[in-house]
Amino acid sequence: MNRRAFQTACALAASVIWRQSSPAWPFQLDEGERLSAQIAAAAGKLQNSGSAEVTIIYRPAKGVDRHYRVNLAKVRYQPHPPFDPPYPGLTVYLEKGQGGFSNYHVRFVGVPRSLEIQKYGEATEIGLRKVGAEIDVLSLR
Repeated sequence: MNRRAFQTACALAASVIWRQSSPAWPFQLDEGERLSAQIAAAAGKLQNSGSAEVTIIYRPAKGVDRHYRVNLAKVRYQPHPPFDPPYPGLTVYLEKGQGGFSNYHVRFVGVPRSLEIQKYGEATEIGLRKVGAEIDVLSLR
C-alpha cells in the first residue's frame, strides 16, 4: 500500500470511529438551536412574502407530552455578528430531555420585549410581524 492510500485509509477509519463515538451524530441541534433556526427560517419567508404577519408552531422534538418553557430575551435585530452585549437569545427548558440556548435568530428578527410561556400537552404558537424592513417576534401563545 502506498503512502497516499495509507493516509486515506487512516483518515477514513478515524472518521468512522469519531462518528460512532460522537453523542451528536448525525449532528443534532438542541431545542434552543432548533427553535432559533425555525424562527430564522420563518423570518426569511416572511421577508420575501407580501404578508405582514406569520405564526409558526413549535413542538419539542420528542413531543409535547412533557412540561416545557420557552424564554425569548428582549433583543434588537442584529444582522451582523458579533452581537452587542449582553448576548441575549432564547432558551428552551424541558422537563424530560435536553433543552438548549441559541441566539441565531437575532440575525433575522428582533424581540421588542422579553417573552415567556410554559406549556404542557400542546404546541407553542410564535407570532412574527414585519415592521418596516425588520421582523419582530411579538407573541408566544
